[in-house]
Amino acid sequence: MIMRALALFLLILANAAEAAPTVAHWDLPGISSPMWESHPAIDPLTGDLWFVRSDRKFSGWRILVSHCDKGRWSDPKPWRFARAGLEADPYFTADGRSL
Repeated sequence: MIMRALALFLLILANAAEAAPTVAHWDLPGISSPMWESHPAIDPLTGDLWFVRSDRKFSGWRILVSHCDKGRWSDPKPWRFARAGLEADPYFTADGRSL
C-alpha cells in the first residue's frame, strides 16, 4: 500500500513539473512603477482604475486614478478629493455611484 501511494505521488509530482506554466511579468505602462501598487478597483460606470501606491517601505499611501483610452492607460493622478494624510483601499458600492 505504501509503495502504491509513493508511486502515485511521484507520478503526480513528475506531471506537475512538466505542466508548470511559464511566469510572465505583467505590467501596465503608466500604472506599474518601482513603487508598490495595490488594491485595484475598477469604476463600474467609467472603467477608470483606482488603486493605492506607496513607497517601497509601505509608507505614503496615496489613492491614484488612471483612465484607459484606446487601450492605453493614462499616467495616474491623485484623485481630485485627495488631502494630506494616508489613503488606502478604494472600493465602489454595488451600484457604482459611490467610492
